[in-house]
Amino acid sequence: IEEIADKIQLMNRRLLDRLRPMALDHLALSEVLGGLISEFQRHGPVPKITLSVDNLAARYDDATNITIYRCVQEGITNALRHAQATSLDVDLRECPVEPRTKGDLDVRPVLHLSITDDGTGTSLGDTRGLGLTSMEERVRALGGTISLGPNPGGRGTRLKVQIPVEN
Repeated sequence: IEEIADKIQLMNRRLLDRLRPMALDHLALSEVLGGLISEFQRHGPVPKITLSVDNLAARYDDATNITIYRCVQEGITNALRHAQATSLDVDLRECPVEPRTKGDLDVRPVLHLSITDDGTGTSLGDTRGLGLTSMEERVRALGGTISLGPNPGGRGTRLKVQIPVEN
């Protein structure tokens, strides 16, 4: 019974970690994303995944953290599952935004997430699955934008996410 209870507890921890990684409560977003990418890399040398972060705050609110995390997780999963990508670049940075008009007080920095791959790309007729739909809903709920299209650097696809954040 004790052995079965230990197995159930381990399964519950894994499930809870998949739902909401507890590390987001204790570590910087960049560190948690590094761990996520390391987990993908543990399963083999392909694909090669690089993570580049710049100018990130130590902490963002819970909704922003989990949305970025899920977008990276789903973006990588989609590239592996559907595009046969061998190389992925994940780039996350916080950028200041210039006021749209003189005196505009709603000037918030924006998180820019870009995931590019060298896979087979997307077609205009491709249907959006539950993962992409879920990403879109999360991003739009935070006032952000999301787009999926050809990789401007060549072969493959690029997922772009922009989310305004508090100063």
